Amino acid sequence: MNKKLYNMMDWAKIEEVVYGECDAPDEFLGSHNVGRQSLIQCFFPGAENVYVYVDDTKGTRGRTVKEEVKMEMADETGFFAAVLPGIDRFDYKYHIEYPVEEEKGESDSEDDADEKKTSSLKKKKPKKYRIRDIRDIYNFRQEIAETDEDRFLSGADNKTYLYMGAHKKSVKNVRGCMFRVWAPNAIRVSVVGDFNEWNGLETPMNRRNRSGIFELFVPGIEEGDNYKFEVVMHGGAKTMKADPYCFMQEAKRDGASQVTYESSYDWDDAKWMKERKKAAYIPKEQGEKDSDKAIPLNIYEVPLSSCGTEGENVNIAELADGLAKYVKNMGYSHVSLMPFMEYPDDNSCGYHPALFFAPTWRYGKPDDYKRFVDKMHNAGIGVIMQWTITDFSNIESGLGGYDGTSIYEYGDYRMGMDPRTGMFIFDKKRPEVREYLLSSLRYWAEAYHIDAFVFSDVTGMLYLDYYRNPGEWTPNMYGGVENLDTIDFLKEANRMLHDMNDGIFTIAEESSGYSTVTGKGETSLGFDYKADPNFTNELADYLSKDPIERKHYHQELTDSTLYQYCENYILPVTHSHLDFGQGGLYSRVNGDELTKWENLKLLFAYQLFHVGKMSTFMGQEIGVSDSFDAGKRIDLNTYSESQQYFKNFIRDLNRFYTKHPALSSDTSEEGFKWVDENAIESNVLSFVRKNGNDELLVLFNFANVDYPKYETGVPEDGKYQEMLCSADEAYGGSESANPNLILARDEKCNGFDNSICVHLKPLSVSVFAYLPYTKEEQGIIEKRKAEKIRIKKEEEQKKLMISDAKEKIREDIKSELEKKIAEAEAKIASGSEYKGTKKKK
Repeated sequence: MNKKLYNMMDWAKIEEVVYGECDAPDEFLGSHNVGRQSLIQCFFPGAENVYVYVDDTKGTRGRTVKEEVKMEMADETGFFAAVLPGIDRFDYKYHIEYPVEEEKGESDSEDDADEKKTSSLKKKKPKKYRIRDIRDIYNFRQEIAETDEDRFLSGADNKTYLYMGAHKKSVKNVRGCMFRVWAPNAIRVSVVGDFNEWNGLETPMNRRNRSGIFELFVPGIEEGDNYKFEVVMHGGAKTMKADPYCFMQEAKRDGASQVTYESSYDWDDAKWMKERKKAAYIPKEQGEKDSDKAIPLNIYEVPLSSCGTEGENVNIAELADGLAKYVKNMGYSHVSLMPFMEYPDDNSCGYHPALFFAPTWRYGKPDDYKRFVDKMHNAGIGVIMQWTITDFSNIESGLGGYDGTSIYEYGDYRMGMDPRTGMFIFDKKRPEVREYLLSSLRYWAEAYHIDAFVFSDVTGMLYLDYYRNPGEWTPNMYGGVENLDTIDFLKEANRMLHDMNDGIFTIAEESSGYSTVTGKGETSLGFDYKADPNFTNELADYLSKDPIERKHYHQELTDSTLYQYCENYILPVTHSHLDFGQGGLYSRVNGDELTKWENLKLLFAYQLFHVGKMSTFMGQEIGVSDSFDAGKRIDLNTYSESQQYFKNFIRDLNRFYTKHPALSSDTSEEGFKWVDENAIESNVLSFVRKNGNDELLVLFNFANVDYPKYETGVPEDGKYQEMLCSADEAYGGSESANPNLILARDEKCNGFDNSICVHLKPLSVSVFAYLPYTKEEQGIIEKRKAEKIRIKKEEEQKKLMISDAKEKIREDIKSELEKKIAEAEAKIASGSEYKGTKKKK
């Protein structure tokens, strides 16, 4: 190296670069002005020669003069330098030559070897090189805006995905990609990929000291290119980490992050989105009177892993048409997709995600997911995403220990690790983590048009001592067990989604009885609905009993009605009810094959007619008897005759629910009224659901006994028509139980002035619609009532006349007797009674 160039070198900086400890390469590498010249420095480990190719378009007489300058090696590890005349020289590329070792032939004989040695003395064989021609990445310095950095540090930004991660940019008319990652405690972070042969020493990123964000613009990066971040921790250990903000991952477990630019997908769901903004599915406040336009919410939970063929995943876009048709026909309003944020372990079903902005590669690319949502919306079906942040994957390339320290998870293992799974728990108190999670929610809502979010396993997040033994948890600042960081975060997340005014609603899976999960107010977590798995567990437990014994467990049916207005409930049948080898609901209810189907109808009917919304796990609408297995396909096209009857019942039940606003009246106590909840001996429950003019009488017979003439009170005087009976022929039963209109009688029953007599078949539910009399019928009834009143009055008058006559007779007889008695007494008193009776002497 010539002396002039040698004196320009900063050898301490060179040592930082060579040893991989440089976190501000822009200050040193690339082109920098030295006097009236430009010092160009680069580091390409393993390179033997590096040339600077200059294209000077301002050449003599308008010609383009190509200049080639061989750089001098400053360090044999691959550090090169050169000086170009003039300042601000960015008009060059690097031509890099890496030596290639020739492989020796395995079958060369000793004679061949001698011959090659002799010939090599005569003529030296040219050396082979592997060539790379690239731009200098350190000539495109771009820094994150200070306002964005301030917002990032404060935790006030819920759109961090707009500048963090990998984003398409053009700098100095050169197209490339800006990479940013947060790793405040790392010694060095490099972006690596196919573009630099995964060599982190070659592309160290620039640290922003205030925020701990590393950034680097790399020209020539195209969509689909693989990359990761190489992180050097204190102590020198290295690890390869996925981009926390990447929008897509390579199609394999622990695959590389992939560059994904803004989607050009053309949405076609403007009508749906406009209607959704009316917030039709956001319930009214508790105590408010439901309108006549109460909205039904009936969710169909779909595990994408069970939708493909055996051993092969389904493409979600290809699934959309068939699923939309099926869901629409069955009467469901929404589909809820089990977690599909990128996850490494198939057995986790997505409940331990590794990345929170990328849909898993298993079912397609990002636009495939968007096409699925679009098709659902065009079919009139909402899409719900199960967004699980209870914990996150402990995979090496994941968020855990990202920069060698706990920046995404709590540093204290008693809070930072889930004892059930060994997975990491987010430190929701840290501003950068909160905005990471909030940004994830907003991203899915805006980029994928998601209609609602299910926050999975909220119970596991709310309590510090959840599944922990004494000494394995620390109380909060007030000495309690509540995780105050989580509570604040959940409130903030709900506020953010509702403030978007986009009709998005939220659901919490919560089973501990935490108060209050839904509704508004400072004490509420702010969710719109609470999914209560205990309801189905208690109901399934009741129906597992022999009908003869059910009278002893009657309270299991009625307990849920005591708190049905405490929250806005969803009564779900989820995969959690089908896990752990317990089988499907069909396997859990009592009886032989025929009886099981009748009990299963009762389960789903009670779920639907109870106050609350519904959710059904895929396959349970045809009575799949097996436990849920993520790797096993759920076949909805092959079923027995009994399953067909059951499917018909669920379809008609769902459609019935959609048509009757009374069944969607869930926030006002006027929507539900008991007729008789205490018919323990007969195992019958009866109640009324009402909304406006829509009034339904619902009777459940949980006994395996036929009641041909069952008397029940009714709240209204009028006609009652059976609208639905689970024992009908269409559902595998016999003829209709109550084919004719039933007129209310003026006979008191169950505390009501009117009553009817109905036929309740064994293990069945019957639903009657109240039909008020027409004007003509009312006129006839009024005449009949008037005639009855007239006749009654006449009878009362006759009775009164007879009573009066009897009374007069009694009075006359009494008066006559009194007169005679008085005369007798007078005679006795005067002694004349005895004068004519004395004997003569």
